[in-house]
Amino acid sequence: MGLEISFNTKPAVSFMSISFDREIVDEINEYLDENVIPQNIDASGNLVGQIKKNEKSSQLIFPHDDGDVGEQFSNYIERLANQYMSNSNQSVVTDEAGVECNINISGGEDRKYDPQMKSMWIVRSFEGDYNPEHDHPSDTDIALSCILYLKVPSQIAGKVEIPNWGEVDVSDSNGSLYNASGVVDGYTRFTWGNNTWYDMKKLKPSTEQYIKPEIGRMIMFPSWLHHSVLPFFGEGERRTLSANINIVEK
Repeated sequence: MGLEISFNTKPAVSFMSISFDREIVDEINEYLDENVIPQNIDASGNLVGQIKKNEKSSQLIFPHDDGDVGEQFSNYIERLANQYMSNSNQSVVTDEAGVECNINISGGEDRKYDPQMKSMWIVRSFEGDYNPEHDHPSDTDIALSCILYLKVPSQIAGKVEIPNWGEVDVSDSNGSLYNASGVVDGYTRFTWGNNTWYDMKKLKPSTEQYIKPEIGRMIMFPSWLHHSVLPFFGEGERRTLSANINIVEK
């Protein structure tokens, strides 16, 4: 008996992950310490973060049109946004000959975009600080946002420095939300639905994603995507750089 079976899984949302070398991260942190943080241009009036538990807790504007490092990095993020749009428009299909190929799913191979930086800011959070669930407003129908992790306390990273040995990963790979293990303290949570953990047992796809902060990692995602930052406890600074990018179709 001959059977023809196909399987089609519908995507929900696309994340793009970019890894920056530690040297670049160090240069950005140095610029922030010497320029952005001393300028202390408050951005909290337009943000929902509850960042106030420490005297250093702050949400500060990172000027993206300053003719300096901010503008250079802004231009680079815009190029990354263009890469996101190119990749998110592609879907892999199998033709009649069984050959996989990419097709454009957004209405034309010649579709071009002009990413335009709207805003950049940094968040310096400490013990007890958190960011409630929110999305990011945009000036265009299509918009992207991104988060770059610049500093991550060891208790979030799950790593400790051991003398004569170096940095060792001590994170609990078996950590679970069920036993309130604290495994996601300081993580970024993304959500695009209201399914529960038990819905997955009914073959309903997961509608949330917890992302562990890693120094030098940038996550780019659609601005409509709801996300939050969980609080952490203990010493250290959790520092991120965020941006909103308007996407204009050419």
